[in-house]
Amino acid sequence: MVEIDAAVSEIFSDTTLTRDEKVAKCRVLLLDAYAAHKDDSIGLQVFKSLVSEFCSSQESLELYNESSDLIRNNETVKVKIASVKNESLTATGKTYLDIEGIDPLNGELRKLSSFIGGEKPVLVDFWASWCPPCREAIRGHLLELNQSGMVDIVGIAVWENSVDDTRKAMSELGITWPVVYTGGRQNSPTVKYGVRSIPTFVLIDSNGTVVARSNWIEDILKCFDKE
Repeated sequence: MVEIDAAVSEIFSDTTLTRDEKVAKCRVLLLDAYAAHKDDSIGLQVFKSLVSEFCSSQESLELYNESSDLIRNNETVKVKIASVKNESLTATGKTYLDIEGIDPLNGELRKLSSFIGGEKPVLVDFWASWCPPCREAIRGHLLELNQSGMVDIVGIAVWENSVDDTRKAMSELGITWPVVYTGGRQNSPTVKYGVRSIPTFVLIDSNGTVVARSNWIEDILKCFDKE
């Protein structure tokens, strides 16, 4: 698995490739690796990667239905597949689902619904303090987007070890927008939102309708370029 991870990292560090080309090459690499390791622990790890980032919902379900008992009985895989099945519930054009957690700074109850319905759309950012791509997106784009005033941002802190980790990351990253801390992986809102990997961004309009969602903040920014 170390060799596979290294190969994926090499592809993503190739500056001659577009993002889509990188994803496509990684997908082929991982599918080939999975075909060679369907019944062992390497196959299990590769399956998790494929389902998290490189396969559509339908493809993920097909792989799962044809997978070995080792994969089908894995608890992490079960959660990922539950997310896959729910992804359509908050697809573009659907009404958002509420999320409840606590304010990391004061411990008070917070709901996503309290931020929906204003004059601006709301950008929901599913993130975690330990997640390098999440931190990169925040530093690289969300801080500037927040200052632009075009959108209200709400962070949903997921898959965390402790609220202290979230609070520390907020300070380190300069996050001033509201954050809803939802704890670890158990009973995470990522399941009902069909979030398979983070960061995941969901743009919601004033009527509560999902107008865009992506793992790539650049895709979300295109929505504002049209305005």
